[in-house]
Amino acid sequence: MKKQKFDFNKFIKKLGKALDKLLDKIVGGGTAKERKRRKLILLLVVLLSIMVAVLVRCAMGRRVNTSYNGLGRPVSQPLCEYNTSLFSLKDGRMTYSGPKYKAVDGVDVSAYQGKINWEAVKDDGISFAMIRCGYRGSTQGTIVQDKYFSRNIIGATGAGLDVGVYFYSLADNTDEAIEEAAYVINAIRDYDVVYPIAFDLEENRPGMTQKKRTDIANAFCHVIEQNGYKAMVYGNRHWLAKYYDMRYLTDYDTWLAQYHTATNYKYAFRMWQYSNKGSVNGINGRVDMNICMLKNY
Repeated sequence: MKKQKFDFNKFIKKLGKALDKLLDKIVGGGTAKERKRRKLILLLVVLLSIMVAVLVRCAMGRRVNTSYNGLGRPVSQPLCEYNTSLFSLKDGRMTYSGPKYKAVDGVDVSAYQGKINWEAVKDDGISFAMIRCGYRGSTQGTIVQDKYFSRNIIGATGAGLDVGVYFYSLADNTDEAIEEAAYVINAIRDYDVVYPIAFDLEENRPGMTQKKRTDIANAFCHVIEQNGYKAMVYGNRHWLAKYYDMRYLTDYDTWLAQYHTATNYKYAFRMWQYSNKGSVNGINGRVDMNICMLKNY
């Protein structure tokens, strides 16, 4: 038996006639002109309804989950798993020669570095970049995007670097920290961000207790993670020990700042900012140097 070929045009005509009959039943009687007018109105209403539904769904998909229920229970900080004697500085770059972990080279940048040639950065052996997304202004307290953020994230990802971002916070409370986290999520959602989102709070403001500061950091990181990104807390040894209670922040990676050829930080950290005087091709002037510790599988 010969297989009958599907006639698409014929199918569309039949579908159109069936739809026209259905519309006739819906719009009711009257003159042909009246029925045609009511059909047109009905079709416009249906199309508008579909458009509204699509827009609402898109808006829902881009909504940031900002729920936060406060600090949980404190748990013991995990200890550093690296053999710190295996860190070594060679030609201005930190290396690690352990069997379980490897160190990859990175930089963190902001508008202070100006225009960057990211292809040259990549060719100089840099694997990742932590890019400042924005900061909270100290005068009016408004959130400001780093003026080179878009240029940097497009350039870095385009050159093949893995990218994370950080936000310089001046949050006075958890509501402001949540606002900052939501801002970052909206700023990065159209980019390929695979490294963590770091919370950078460095100013010891009057009246800010350790617990309140910890709550602020936790609020930021919690919102980041419940929206599908990895959160990280930045600080030097003194800050992490005195100004945060890290027992409440063990769910997040630590970005340690310690400008030295070795570290004696005894707790777990994922990233180490070991110098603020680095030199990298493609970046004018000095730049912060980092390593990220990755497991060898």
